Amino acid sequence: MKSFALVVVAMAALLFLGAGLGFVLTKEADSALKLERLLDEDMERLQAKNLLPKELKSLSAVELNGGTDTAKSWLKDMAFPFNVKKDGKYLLEVLVVDWTEGPKDGALVQLNLVENKSGNMVWELGRTYILKDRTSTYHQLRNQVMNWLRH
Repeated sequence: MKSFALVVVAMAALLFLGAGLGFVLTKEADSALKLERLLDEDMERLQAKNLLPKELKSLSAVELNGGTDTAKSWLKDMAFPFNVKKDGKYLLEVLVVDWTEGPKDGALVQLNLVENKSGNMVWELGRTYILKDRTSTYHQLRNQVMNWLRH
């Protein structure tokens, strides 16, 4: 019975450590990967609430534009949650711009859906994502631990 209890405690400890490691890896993720994850989750939520236009299922192309050098480098590493078809009738223009405001780093993502035939924009969506917040409890604790380790 003692060995069973020990195994249960060890498994619980491993699960706790694994969850903690996953949390830290998420917080320390590369900005491009973090933005990709946030954008994917956001699009899934909007789709689940039927807030995205049906025309997004008929894309002929996705045109990626980085508004800054940093954003251009992110685009090279990112995958976008939009599928393209040969017979698609719309172009999705994606503009990504990184920003820093005080202790926060983030990204602005602008989506423009353009009808191929007319060239008219039929839908747009602008989203702001916070990628890092140095005032968060996580970052404050991280900085304290890093300072302690340095001394």
